[in-house]
Amino acid sequence: MNSGFFKVKFNPINKCVFAGLLLLIIAGCSTKKNTFVSPSYHNLAGHYNGFFNARERVRETSKRLALMQKDQFEKTLPIFKIGDDAQAKSVFPDMDEAIKKSSIVIQRHSMNIKGKEYCKWIADNYLVIGKAQFYKHDFWAASETFQFIATEYKTDPLRFEAMIWLTQVYLQLGKTVDAEYVIDYLKNEPGMPRQYRGLFYTVAADFYLKQRDELNAIECLEKTLTTKLKRDQKIRHMFILGQLYQRNGQSDKAYRIYEQVIKMNPTYEMAFNAKINRARNFDANNASATEVKKQLQKMVKDDKNIEYLDQIYYALAGVANKENDEVAEIDYLNKSVRASISNANQKALSYLNLGEIYFSKKDFIYAQAYYDSCLQNLTKDYPDYTIIEDKKL
Repeated sequence: MNSGFFKVKFNPINKCVFAGLLLLIIAGCSTKKNTFVSPSYHNLAGHYNGFFNARERVRETSKRLALMQKDQFEKTLPIFKIGDDAQAKSVFPDMDEAIKKSSIVIQRHSMNIKGKEYCKWIADNYLVIGKAQFYKHDFWAASETFQFIATEYKTDPLRFEAMIWLTQVYLQLGKTVDAEYVIDYLKNEPGMPRQYRGLFYTVAADFYLKQRDELNAIECLEKTLTTKLKRDQKIRHMFILGQLYQRNGQSDKAYRIYEQVIKMNPTYEMAFNAKINRARNFDANNASATEVKKQLQKMVKDDKNIEYLDQIYYALAGVANKENDEVAEIDYLNKSVRASISNANQKALSYLNLGEIYFSKKDFIYAQAYYDSCLQNLTKDYPDYTIIEDKKL
């Protein structure tokens, strides 16, 4: 066949053009030379050939890990949900796959020439690896990865994110001195980009909560609400703030923020507990007091709340306390005790309140009995366990 098409295809000029393009592509693939083509090729490949998929896998798998950890609303909620060691093992395959993808990107596309990295996605891939190690609870490996990013990429803003994650690792390892050092450094670092402020204050709040410094934790959580947070994060931060306000006698603030949580249409469980806590912080002289009581009574009649009746009665007891109606308070607390089936801590708290009432009336025999019942039901990991135990004595 001697068609014109084949004559053009094998034209010597076209062969030269093809050969030239092939040489450009080969040169572009080089990780040892900083040519015009090389950085563009490796930046494009470094972003789409693994990093994007690895990052999304870590994000989705970390969400699945968080769902495994059940919230205990009678305690101050943890800011981060990363599961326990057994739960973390279930995400090993996905996290290992993410680590593999990012490692391949680094191996194939890193352009570290004379100490300078010309492929801008390499640090991002290291960060994905560190996060995957963190969610696997491989904290020592994550520590090394984040430290490497912070020291190797000193001019890359991403180093600040690595340092914030390193702080989380230190907290998991119990290295509170190191965590505090990084927090103090970042707090006074004017060069930290605004985009990392939300994460920084969130981690700082977690640090202060673990140190039982609730006032500083409150300050940090308040600052997170002025930054860009995802909706679910904002709801959780606001609920925890409400709990901290409540624990520190700031009932007005607690009431208002629980109202905000309810209006943001959170999950049923979060909304339910926000309503319960709002009721225990309302002002009896407030115009909305009657509405709060009506809502709680309506919740008692709702079949969806059968397993939560102990908490609703406990909230109604709090309302009665605000209204100085001791008879109603005792009645609701006893109803709460009888309604408690699976929530031992809630039953314990109802017994504790009954003990406090009778102790204030100097009826020490009844008070002692209720304190005993409280400790029989209270789990030892409850935050104020030792304080309550001392009351029994």
